[in-house]
Amino acid sequence: MYELRHYSSLNGQDLFAQWLDELSDRHAQARIAARLLRLQNGNFGDCRFVGGGVWEQKMSVNTRHDDWLFEQLKEATFAAEFLNAASEDDDPKTYLTALRKVVEARGGMAFIAGKADLSRETLYRTLSVRGNPTIKTLTAVLKATGLKFGITAGAGV
Repeated sequence: MYELRHYSSLNGQDLFAQWLDELSDRHAQARIAARLLRLQNGNFGDCRFVGGGVWEQKMSVNTRHDDWLFEQLKEATFAAEFLNAASEDDDPKTYLTALRKVVEARGGMAFIAGKADLSRETLYRTLSVRGNPTIKTLTAVLKATGLKFGITAGAGV
């Protein structure tokens, strides 16, 4: 079990959320938010042991960060950066969870399902960690949120 911790000041202010909000680089904000989402899904990827019992932690959800992320995802450019960062993860559930958060922030499941011509239940199943959407469904969901696919050259080949 793992736990993500955010520390608050004495007046209850989430210092991490404040720091993240003050970053001027929206791309960096999106990448950090996607990395946190990956961690919440239990994928620690390239994280390393840092000592002090870090491996024996319990997973928790930080609602202040979720509130911050929800507000940021209402902006189309941030939502696109967030999804691009999530797509870099090898685990598809990170992308599906990220897309679900975008859908929730940009209209909600019922509204986006209607715009994408899907049932709400189908959209919930599609965007679950076990979902396996078709390209047609992904395209429809992205279009309904005001986003679209884009391809860039990758490193390597």
